[in-house]
This record gives sequence, structure tokens and C-alpha cells, in this order.
Amino acid sequence: IEVPKVIALKNRLEAWCQVSIDAHQEKFEGQAELSGIVVCGVDSKETRAQIWEHIKFNPNIPLYLDGRVGGKRFKLFAVNPCDPQLIEAYETQLDLSKPPMEAPCTARFAPQAGMALDYYIWVLLNKYIVGDKLPFLVAGQDLDVRTVFR
Repeated sequence: IEVPKVIALKNRLEAWCQVSIDAHQEKFEGQAELSGIVVCGVDSKETRAQIWEHIKFNPNIPLYLDGRVGGKRFKLFAVNPCDPQLIEAYETQLDLSKPPMEAPCTARFAPQAGMALDYYIWVLLNKYIVGDKLPFLVAGQDLDVRTVFR
């Protein structure tokens, strides 16, 4: 049974964190006022950029998590959308002229990258809740994972 990724992530995080999550499975067109922690998992670079423009400098959003998957690789950005240094660093990753994360055809359907991404979203949410410093980027492929602090 194929489950939309927003629902799959919601179910995993609710089970792991013992919290209730308000997930929205709808096309984002700037119509909703966003607040709280925003987790972005869209496939389109244009939509990602549109969401970012909607939340940048929004004091009602303390944390923006942007997860990306390509084949066996994943990236997870953690950004305070009101921090000028993190805004500048993140916006270099939104360059619409760059190609998206691609993978050879044989690696396109590697579910472990999506599961690893979900796990690191959970890790960063837990770190945020207890007040730990968050990395700007967590990236990995298979068991090779790195973190970058800004």
C-alpha cells in the first residue's frame, strides 16, 4: 500500500516522539499562514523556493526542516528562518539553476534514504526540543552520514 510521504512521516514521528502532529497533504500555493515547526518534503525546487519565501523572516516559525532525497542519498537542512547567517547559507542551496539531486536509474527507488531522512528529522526535532544546537546540514548515503554546523 502506497502511503503519501507526509502521512508516512507523520505516523513515524508520532510513534517515535509520542506527540501529535498537524500534517497537511495539500499543494502549497501560499494560501495558508504557516506557524510552528515547518517540515518541507516537496519534490519541486520551485515549490520549495515558494515555501521558503513564504516563511523567511516569519517569527512564528522557529524551525524549518527541508528534507531532500535522491536515490540512496539524502540531505536535511535545519534553518531558523529569522537568522540572517542561516538564511544566506540556505539560499545558496535554493539555486534554481542547479540540477536537483539525481541518481542512476538503478538507485531511484532506494527506500533506505527516505527512512534515514525520517530518522534524522526525528533526531533534530528531539535536539530542538531539549535546546541543543542543531547542525545546518545532515547529509548521507547508506551508512556514511556527515553534519555541518554554521
